[in-house]
This record gives sequence, structure tokens and C-alpha cells, in this order.
Amino acid sequence: MKRRLELRPKVQAGRCAEAAGDPAKVDWNKAVEMKGWATLKGEATPRKLEGRVARDGTHLYVRLTEAMDTVKLVISPNVFSADDWELLFAANRGEPAFRQLAVNPDGVWKALARGEGENWTQGVKILSKTDAQAWIVSIAIPLDRLMPNGVKAGQPVYLNVMRGGSQPLVWSPTYEGGFRLTEWMGELALE
Repeated sequence: MKRRLELRPKVQAGRCAEAAGDPAKVDWNKAVEMKGWATLKGEATPRKLEGRVARDGTHLYVRLTEAMDTVKLVISPNVFSADDWELLFAANRGEPAFRQLAVNPDGVWKALARGEGENWTQGVKILSKTDAQAWIVSIAIPLDRLMPNGVKAGQPVYLNVMRGGSQPLVWSPTYEGGFRLTEWMGELALE
């Protein structure tokens, strides 16, 4: 167990040019890649997933991509019950409070604040695009809304990302059947 805890991933969201909360304005080729996608149990996957993160003075930007035959995507207006990308953010590992954002291929999204009564999605912008070879989701989240007291440079945020569907994949494996286990979240540092 100790070894698994040491393997939790870390990524530093480097500064990008001001994008004014528009993920379409981010130069994603310069964003930092999130590496190490696996099954919930930590097993390697042949699927091609990519995550990238960046930040400007006001927003965190995340782009999530799966190279795939997008005809196979299953879409539900419920978001959580079919193919989706889900992100969990927490101020601390191992505590029940976290924020969750999920988006489906049609760009329908839902946000929850678990253990917090606050609506935190004001200013969130999400773009979802599919073509014959990939599904790409680009997200902008205001830094002052990401956590209950905002986020400052140098402050860590704990994060996990899941590509949901019939065979879920994650950035930080939980080694169990569930995704919403905050003790297994990776670390996101804001430069």
C-alpha cells in the first residue's frame, strides 16, 4: 500500500499566455502532459489517452483526448451513465469534500460539490469535440472558484481524472472498483 501511495502522479500546470477563460485560445502544444493513464486497478492500457494542463493568471485549463473510433461512443443526457470524462478536485487528500465535473461527447456537463454546499461553476467553460479519430474535451475553470477559498500560485490541488464508460481509465489509479476515493488523487501544482 505504501508503494502505491508513493506512485500517485504529479503534474505542474505551467503558465500559458492569457486566454481569458477560453480553452480554445490555449496553445495546447505548450501545455504540460499528464502521463500514466491506467485502469482503476493500475493496469496498463492499450487505449490512447492524453491529458494536458496549463494556467494563466485567472484560470486552470485542462484538455482531455482519447484517440478512438468515435462512432463507438455511448451518449447519455445523464452524463454519468455512459461515456464521459470526469474530473475530481480536492483541497486535501483523504477527506470527503471534493468537486466533481463530468462531460459527455455532446458537451452536456454536470458539476457537483460533495461535502460542500457551494455552487462553484460560475465562469466554467467546456468545449467537447469529436471527429472520426478522437474525442477532445477542453475545459477552463476560474482559479478563484476551483476550491472553496480559491487557489493561489504554489498551492497544490489534488486531482483525479477518469475516462468513464464500459472500461473506465484513470490518471491516478484507486486500486479498487470506485473512482471517488480522494486518498488516491494525484497532485496538481500551479506554477
